[in-house]
Amino acid sequence: MKPDVYTKITLTAIAIFLGIVALRPLLAPNTARAESAATFAPLQFTESVNEFDSKNGRVVGRLAIDLRTGNVYGFPTDGNFYPRNPLKEGIVVSDPVLLGRFNIDKLVN
Repeated sequence: MKPDVYTKITLTAIAIFLGIVALRPLLAPNTARAESAATFAPLQFTESVNEFDSKNGRVVGRLAIDLRTGNVYGFPTDGNFYPRNPLKEGIVVSDPVLLGRFNIDKLVN
């Protein structure tokens, strides 16, 4: 039994498309992941809850340091490790408070 022309063309097209799919990551690396990582500030959070001053007075929350700029932020959490409010439905958002900045430009390598 001889395979017809249609079967040969179909199998050849499948082989070409599979080859393109297999070689695409090697020819064009995924830059979307690198771009999203570059736009996100790498923050280092403290393991404990600390007190810090804000516009509303002295509050309790987590501290975070932006490792790129040296900025220190406080995230009020009302004494919890994460923002929550049992009286409120939905997601509770804790806005950052800029507390200061470490001058990482003067670090010696």
